[in-house]
Amino acid sequence: MSKETTRQMPGEVFFEGLSEINEGALLTALDNKMKALVAAVLETGNNGTLTLKLSCKRKGGVNQVVIEPKVTASIPDPTIAPRIMFADTSGALHTDDPAQGKLDLDAPVKVTFPSPADADAGMPAKVSKRA
Repeated sequence: MSKETTRQMPGEVFFEGLSEINEGALLTALDNKMKALVAAVLETGNNGTLTLKLSCKRKGGVNQVVIEPKVTASIPDPTIAPRIMFADTSGALHTDDPAQGKLDLDAPVKVTFPSPADADAGMPAKVSKRA
């Protein structure tokens, strides 16, 4: 007795089966999630994933199976840079350490220059006369 074989293209059983699940709703969901994933990856530069999980279990008759699909996507969020902050004893957050003193960097500074007589005071006599 000879066995009859049917020549199929790679993926034919898989893709035809997927297209039959809920009258193509699974493929529509995959398309939509894939578009959203690719757009987010291009926008953020971060990685993401698209996962198709197919659960297969026997039901009823000898050759009857139930295929239960689940589509999930990990859409990347934009990167938000971290920030170092300081907590006080009550748990509030601050950008400056509340336990450390502050310098008044905006206060005016008086700059004084030495008078010529004061400048010569620290120099040896031969050098100060040449100047």
